[in-house]
Amino acid sequence: METRRRTDIDIAKGIGIILVVWAHACGPGNFYITQFHMPFFFFVSGLLYSSEDASGIGYIARKGKALLLPFWWWNGLFLPLYFVLFYWGNWSIGVFVKEAAEILFTLEKVPFLGATWFLPALFQVSVIVHLMIRGLRKNRAGDMILLGASAAVCVLGFSVTFPHRISRTLICSFFYVCGYLYKKYFRDHIAGHIKDIGAPISGILYIIIASYNEVSLGGNEYRYKWAFIGGVFAATFFLLRLSEWMSNMEKICWFSDHLAYIGKNSMCIVIWHLLLFRVPIILQILVMRADLKAITAFPVYDASGLWWTVYIAAGIYLSLGWQYILQHNPLSPIMRKMHMI
Repeated sequence: METRRRTDIDIAKGIGIILVVWAHACGPGNFYITQFHMPFFFFVSGLLYSSEDASGIGYIARKGKALLLPFWWWNGLFLPLYFVLFYWGNWSIGVFVKEAAEILFTLEKVPFLGATWFLPALFQVSVIVHLMIRGLRKNRAGDMILLGASAAVCVLGFSVTFPHRISRTLICSFFYVCGYLYKKYFRDHIAGHIKDIGAPISGILYIIIASYNEVSLGGNEYRYKWAFIGGVFAATFFLLRLSEWMSNMEKICWFSDHLAYIGKNSMCIVIWHLLLFRVPIILQILVMRADLKAITAFPVYDASGLWWTVYIAAGIYLSLGWQYILQHNPLSPIMRKMHMI
């Protein structure tokens, strides 16, 4: 049973990261994806939380190695390349130092690695929630206090647009807590037939909500804020049930296994897909004779026609290939010790 559940979540993460790359590749229907895809990953991260007994210092150290060090390493290494290309001929030491400091304090990231904002944001949210869970574990109303605090932080994020997209992290923290509480109180207590009925209804409900709503999570702009929250829950419930269903379908076992594999490696896709979008951009520069400065286009240069499918394929499979190279080269043992991979 436990193995099946892990497969469920891996499939859900696989679907989720494909949708993230799809949205960044400006594929058709990305309007519907961007209204839930990042809160979905925070929800799943909360769903995976199982460290109640870990000490605060130990948990912070473990999460720092897994999330902060890769963020610092790769953004720090690629900052000079980005700086040279983007500020071509207008280089300034002051600007470089400012951008390096923002990376150090996890306030910004190299645009080529734009999705890596998720790493320090998840670190901050997971550590704070862990410390609260530890502090409230002897309080009977501890989970209610945790939920109330996360809801208050979410409202604050909606109400105030903080610099460096901090509002986005505040809002997503609510979904992390909801994922944790869903696993603790609901996931194993909802009958399968109820999930089977509720999942398609949730999917249809989400399509309706998203059709009438407008969301910019990074810009903290929403036409209907409460519809956004409801839409995230509806889409999340649908995808989690879809993942459970797929994990039990023997006829599509190969496809489910592939999605699970992508899900297990979703973090490397988060880190690398926007950088590896440069590959189709280089192809477009050669084919379309575009200006070389197109290499700094973000997130894509031209997604028209079927180019968006090329971006998606590059974002997913080149990331997986690059991760394999990182894990299987003479420097891999050193990179592991330095927590680069």
